[in-house]
Amino acid sequence: MTAFLLFFIFSVPQEPKIISCVVTVPRQAITCDGHRLLDVTVLSAEQLDEWELVAPMQGESPNSDAPLSKHSLKKGDKVKLLVEADGMTPIANCKVRVWRKLKDYTLSHPGDRVPFTLRTEPDDCQPWYGKN
Repeated sequence: MTAFLLFFIFSVPQEPKIISCVVTVPRQAITCDGHRLLDVTVLSAEQLDEWELVAPMQGESPNSDAPLSKHSLKKGDKVKLLVEADGMTPIANCKVRVWRKLKDYTLSHPGDRVPFTLRTEPDDCQPWYGKN
């Protein structure tokens, strides 16, 4: 019975979640606190670098032609991970994710006006996120 219960728990697909983590040892480990089943989970961060925009914003929106730069994370820097059933994936910061959406749209729809909804930061960047 216990084996069946464990199989059922781990075989049911889980909803992807975005969690915030903190670099504890640069280029070696990050710690994710305060999450059920992930409390104080330490992951390898050897290849984990955060991307950031280096060009100024255009008004309230990222400049869609802005270049990106990569820098090594320091102790205390915050990172985000996408947690899925098959593992965890580092994700870039909010402005970069908006920039990527704009860039992808302009490349696949040359000459079209970019829809306003693409200029909105992802849910996990909004002030209300996680306040249920």
